[in-house]
Amino acid sequence: MPSKRIVKAAAAFLAVMLAFTLASSKIDYWMTPEVRVAGRMSQSLGYDARSRGVYRDSFVYFSIGLEQDSILKEGGRVYASFSNLAGRVDCIVAEKSFDENSQSVVAKCKASGAEGAYDGQECDVSFRHSIGTYPNVLPKGCVFREGGGTYVYRVETESGALGESYVARRQEVDVEAEDDFNAAVSQSLSERDLFISGTTKAVKNGMKVRIAQ
Repeated sequence: MPSKRIVKAAAAFLAVMLAFTLASSKIDYWMTPEVRVAGRMSQSLGYDARSRGVYRDSFVYFSIGLEQDSILKEGGRVYASFSNLAGRVDCIVAEKSFDENSQSVVAKCKASGAEGAYDGQECDVSFRHSIGTYPNVLPKGCVFREGGGTYVYRVETESGALGESYVARRQEVDVEAEDDFNAAVSQSLSERDLFISGTTKAVKNGMKVRIAQ
């Protein structure tokens, strides 16, 4: 039978090792980058085109460049904002005409709910320019650029002696379209995967990360 002294020494050694392991785990936890994550989406990309318009006889008139003529269709919806009216006024494009003097297209839009606007009043006009709908869309924060290439960090789960941990894995992608907020990649992404969209520290391939709660 081992002596009491040996048993006590062994117990003390185990306690020290346990304390060291716990301390190391805490240090490792706080040194690990905290990341925000996002999943892939199937979504339409686009942006808001803007112009200045004028209100007359229940219609809003505004000009667009020739490159936008194919974007704005008759029957399409635009929005007008007046300084003295709350919210946006819905407008439907009634007709378009070409102005030779300005070499631009003038859109005439029927305004609904513009009571309070007066003839000759100027307004801000916006309309949606849809780029298209894509099956593999991520927030732009997920896409990193380096040396002319683009890539994302996929978060993988790994099991270890102290339980599960998260690891960042670099994955090269090609961006085929983007707007102000999102980017569509040509590669097929799993809807189960999570991708890093923001981080408190620089992340490298194979680095452990912790997901922000």
